[in-house]
Formats: sequence, C-alpha cells, structure tokens
Amino acid sequence: MKNYRNYLTIFLIFLLLLTPLASETIHSEDVELKNIDKDQKVALVLGGGAAWGIAHIGVIDILVKEGLEFDIITGTSAGSIIGAFHADGYTVDELIEEIATVGFTDFLFPSFDGLGFFSLDRMEEYFSEKLSVENIEDLPVDFAVSTTNIDNGKPAIFSEGPLAKLVTASSAVPVMFGPVEYDGYWLADGGLVNNLPVDAAKELGADIIIAVDVGGNFRFTRRPQGRIEYGNRVFNIMRQASYSPEGVDLLIAPDLNNFSGTDFDNYSELIEAGKLAAVDKLPEIRELLGIEPVD
Repeated sequence: MKNYRNYLTIFLIFLLLLTPLASETIHSEDVELKNIDKDQKVALVLGGGAAWGIAHIGVIDILVKEGLEFDIITGTSAGSIIGAFHADGYTVDELIEEIATVGFTDFLFPSFDGLGFFSLDRMEEYFSEKLSVENIEDLPVDFAVSTTNIDNGKPAIFSEGPLAKLVTASSAVPVMFGPVEYDGYWLADGGLVNNLPVDAAKELGADIIIAVDVGGNFRFTRRPQGRIEYGNRVFNIMRQASYSPEGVDLLIAPDLNNFSGTDFDNYSELIEAGKLAAVDKLPEIRELLGIEPVD
C-alpha cells in the first residue's frame, strides 16, 4: 500500500492516451433485460463520476423522504455501486456509514499480473460481503449494471448474473484496474461508453425515468491540483463526449463545482450537493408523478 501513489501516477499517464469509444448498446443472447409489465414503472438512473457519485446518496435521501419508491434502478460505475446498495435495501444512513468507514485506498492492492496496476479482488470481496444477494435477479428491485465490452468497445448491460462481480466490472477504470472476465466477456468501467444507462431502464420497462448525472455538471473554475485530479478531469471530459440525457423525463444534475472527482473525504459536502439538487427539482417531480408534498 505504501507505493500506491506511484501506481496511480503511472495509471494516469496511460489514462490520458484513452479515447472515447463508439456508443452502441449490445445485449448478448445469454444476458437479456427483463421487462415485467406493471402500471407506471418509475426508474432511477445513476451515472458514474468517481467521488462525485457520492452525491447520489443525497439525491436518494430527498426522493425517499418524498415517498418515492423505484421499480427499476440502473447504474454505471459509482452509480452502479450506490444503486446496488439502494436496491438491496440499504438506507441512506447505512450508505453514509459505509462511506465514512471505508476508504478508496482500502481497495488499492497492487497487481503483478494482468492488465491493471491494481487488483479488483478486494473490491469484489467487499461487495460480496456487504450485499445480501448473490445475483442481480435476486434483488427486490429490477436492477441493471452498465459495463464496457473491451472486446468490441460497446456497452454491455446486465440485469442478471453475479451482482458483486458485475458492479466491480462497471467500476473497473481501465489501466488502473484490469478488465473483469465474465461469461466470455472482458468488461470494464461502463462510463467509457454509456455513463447514463437510460436505455437499460427503458428495456426493463420504465414508464418514467428520473436520472442523476454527476459526471458532467462541473465548471472548469479550478485547475486540477496534481496528477490524480488531472487524470480524473480528462476521464470525465471523455465521458461527456458520449453523454446524452435523451429519453429522460427528469434530470437531476448536482452542482459539483469546486469538487474534485477524487474528493472522497468530502463525502458530507457531496451528499449535501445531491440533496440541494433534488430539493430544487421537487416541484417538477411532484408534477411528473402526480404526488402531494410530504408534510
């Protein structure tokens, strides 16, 4: 663990060489999205964005207090992590407790083989331990994970299969981590080509889609402070190149100005930013869903 900063520096140099990939959703015959007929199915779509993804918790907190229950949740990278825990029944307080006690560097164990500088074993083990179900289809809420198929450069979306492994794959930043091998695929961070998996929610049968974008709504008012922030900034510029909120009924985009994508320690402020963004959208949400304000 002592030398993890050196590994990160090398990773970020390679990261700058990455280019956005074409975005065209694929689904294999072995991994098909479920589509269960229900009246007015409401979906929550959570985008990726490294530490910015913590803002999802604040958004969820406000929406839950408003009385919203989601029939469908889809997520990419950080969004897949928060989405999986929420779909598994974790409360906002429990999510905050996990973030407060587990640091990002706890997962950085050097890998001496494969294609990444760090092993994903600790991350997958953590998800396996904390999540109560083994497979996505066993969750009480329809859930889909967005990953990138490294073999052909296209999105690969899963609504069934091993939950911990596929959430790990959705968060596997290339070069920093090697790809996750599953069912003949090499899978990596879904944010490369599909950072806001709206299409997955539609294929699960969503009638109304509320999406949370944490990867693109930041202003370039502060220059990156060091190599890590610089690499993360470049990665998010790449994600913006393939970003599209098309098909979203309501988009929540927290103001993450002056937050770095590596500000994991500032989780309280990031959660607050998510809350503020959700509160600002409450009138539109109430009108969209035809609900009365909660006293």
